[in-house]
Parts: sequence; C-alpha cells; structure tokens
Amino acid sequence: MMRIGLVGTAFRRDNPTAIPAELKSVLAAGTDIRIYPPRLGMFPNNPLDLAIQEIGYLDAGIAAAQDGCDAVVLNSVGDYGVAALKSATRKAVVGAGDCGLRVAASLGRPFSIVTIWPATTAFLYRKLLVESGMTAECRDVLHVGTDSEQSALGSEGDYVARMQKGDTDLLGRIVKSCRATIDRGAAAILLGCTCMSPIADKIQAALDVPVVNPLTTAVKQAELLVSLGLRQSSVNFAAANPQHGGVISGMAAAGAALAGAADCDYCVVGESEMA
Repeated sequence: MMRIGLVGTAFRRDNPTAIPAELKSVLAAGTDIRIYPPRLGMFPNNPLDLAIQEIGYLDAGIAAAQDGCDAVVLNSVGDYGVAALKSATRKAVVGAGDCGLRVAASLGRPFSIVTIWPATTAFLYRKLLVESGMTAECRDVLHVGTDSEQSALGSEGDYVARMQKGDTDLLGRIVKSCRATIDRGAAAILLGCTCMSPIADKIQAALDVPVVNPLTTAVKQAELLVSLGLRQSSVNFAAANPQHGGVISGMAAAGAALAGAADCDYCVVGESEMA
C-alpha cells in the first residue's frame, strides 16, 4: 500500500476533503490518497498573502509526512512552500506547478498556461516560472476569470463551482483562450489551477494539443518516485532541524486564530471539516 498526502483541499465546496473522481480514475492499484487541508490559508492575491499561505501549506505538509505518508503532493499550481517542505522531510515532495510545467514542456514547446484566476494572480505564475527555470519555455499566461468573479466566490453565482460543473459559458471562455494561444504558437497547455481538474478532459476534447492536468500529473509523479525509491536530494535541500516543525506548527495555529474566517473557502476548510 502506498499512501500519498495531498496538501490543500479538493476545491469542492460541497465536500472539500473528497478525493476527486478524475484522480481516483488514474491511481495505481494500492495507492491511498489522504487530503490534508491547511489550518492556515489565505487566497494569495499579493506576496504578503502568499507568505501566509506558504506557512499553512508547509504545516500541513509536515503533518502529512509525520503521519506516515510515503510522498506529499502540494495540490496547488502555486507550489506554496515547496522548497521548505523538501527540507522539512525526507519523504518525496511534488509540487503540482513545477511538475505540470515540466510535463507540459516535454510534450510541446512552447507551452502556455491558462488559468481560471484573474490577472491579479499573475505574480504567482511569474514566480513559478522563474523558480522552475521555465520562463523561456512559456508562450503565454492567460487569465480567464476576472476580479469581480473572484470577489463573488462562495455566493450563489460562484464561478469556480459553475466551471467545475461544466458551465458552457466558462468552458467556452477557457477553450477560446487556449485556442488563441495555440494560434500564437503554443504546442501544449498547462491548466493554471488544480481546481480546473474536473473539466480537464472536456478541454482536451476541444483541442488538438496536449492539455496537462497538474493535479493528476503531480500525483502520478509522486507514485513514480515512491515506486522507484527516489526523493529530493539533500545536496539541494539540506535537512532542517526537526524541532523547527514545531515552530511552523505554532505559527500556523496562531495565524489561523488571528486570521479568522478565510477569504476563499476553496483554500481552507473549517475546523469541523478538518476533524
């Protein structure tokens, strides 16, 4: 039995700790997925919010490793705290963003990123591309959603929930953006958020170039690393003092109390849901 800890939520407001059906369908026999929602989370609209989000993901990732998971996958293209987590544990750690970039580039160059999040999140993708050394490989980063749509998250007209249910307008906007960047030379598409995973197959069916689902790709990469007995190098990611995990835990607990209600219920879940 292989256990993989998935840090984040399933991005489904109705059941945030359920394993997505499209992920279940590609798991190897004997792979067990457990979701570890962060205690501290905040939608990263700016670098300060990102720093807070990274503490929450690092805390949850350390918990997953200590809980006996064979590998930890960060369920976010933002790869929040991925480098720190690789030093915090000797278990294999995979970031959905970095993994997705490398698979997309292996399938077609240049590739483009198409995301449901608005242009205010552009700094996240620039950071990801720079840290992965993939800036030159990326043709475009296209933002389909708007600030007003993001501000309505959690309401009756929640656009992410509608997208995941196959809303034809949103699906059409995403496919239109994909086709526009393909016309400009993109040879592959990386979906810019793991929340887009439920419609990855629909997007692929509408296009003639490869569409990379970062969630399923990252989990399959984790399975591969565990099966081969591989993990990140201690040359690049020197082991941290184990006691520092307690420092991160205390920061996450204190931060959660100070932050109060999350501004995005796709990023965190309530205490009752985490029990």
